[in-house]
Amino acid sequence: SGSSWSGPSSDSYTLCVDLSACVDITYTDAGCCNTEHSWSVADANGVVLASGGNASGTMGANCAIAGCTNGLSSNYNSEATVDDGSCIPVNDNSANAEAIACGGTSTGSLVNATQDDPLSSGSDIWYSIAGNGDAITVSLCGTTFDTKLRIYDAAGLVAYNDDGCSGSTASEVTFTSVVGENYSICVSPYSSFTTVGGVLIAVTCTPISGCTDPDATNYNAQANLDDGSCAYSCTSALAYCEN
Repeated sequence: SGSSWSGPSSDSYTLCVDLSACVDITYTDAGCCNTEHSWSVADANGVVLASGGNASGTMGANCAIAGCTNGLSSNYNSEATVDDGSCIPVNDNSANAEAIACGGTSTGSLVNATQDDPLSSGSDIWYSIAGNGDAITVSLCGTTFDTKLRIYDAAGLVAYNDDGCSGSTASEVTFTSVVGENYSICVSPYSSFTTVGGVLIAVTCTPISGCTDPDATNYNAQANLDDGSCAYSCTSALAYCEN
């Protein structure tokens, strides 16, 4: 019982079209075996004017060419006249990280992004910030889908967060920066199954309060803002002791 396949089939038609204008060729989903479908249009001499698979197309003059029109994107199409939303984010890899400063915000997108960080789940985009000794907070709390955040310095992973934003699944992380150190910020979705979209990133920098005098008994090597809390022992060269 059952059915047998009789082999591939095809049809041909003769049409008269005006090639001085753009002609739309519409492919209609047949509901089965679409990946095996193809079409082509040739002139009277057999020269193929247009062809395609299971998708529509165009031929003739002055047809719009769809593609990525962002000249900074890695898949920029210089011949494209209409942006088709296929552009890969400019900051798709760590080498092209977008610099962001203390107090700064930026909007980006994980749509069409690829995976650069092996720890990412499916895709990622990158930002960078220069360390100034402050406690730096990187927040994605304005982002509406589930995210992960990783912070790297030259030696490796510095900080990580999954769901740090209150009331959402977006990420937020705080780390202590080192003056002169450059930090890479990797933004990725929770998993490869997460529906991604636009990203809103914000960075705030907070001075670390504490005793900044190395001669004090409570010296805080991470502090970059003296809070007047320094305490001294009688053996300190800067302290005055009276017995």
